[in-house]
Amino acid sequence: MDYEVVSSPERLEQAISFAKSLGKLTTARLYLSERELPRAKDVLNKASRLGVDTVVELVAKHVRLAIELVELAYQGSEKVLVVAATDKLVPALSEARAKKRVILITWEEPTPELRSAVDEIKKFS
Repeated sequence: MDYEVVSSPERLEQAISFAKSLGKLTTARLYLSERELPRAKDVLNKASRLGVDTVVELVAKHVRLAIELVELAYQGSEKVLVVAATDKLVPALSEARAKKRVILITWEEPTPELRSAVDEIKKFS
């Protein structure tokens, strides 16, 4: 999950609840850049309580998220990948979709590029 998308404790909890409703949750990660850390205290506390791993990158968090997403698609045992991401991950989402069912979770209207890169969209209000 990209912190840009899941930027509040409530959103994080909604995302995790939705993923769990699909079956056993095997991997849950929240990706942040070092610049986002000062604003993310409440989300990080909630992530810790929910058992979500946090990944902090100095630069290029989207690159790390993309690599790990594609690795999960090719090597992971998960049947469904639930992802909170921005347009920056469209190529990785498309690649993951070739191997697994990919569901995008969002609170905003997804772009056409995001829509075409995933199998399903779960939009929260």
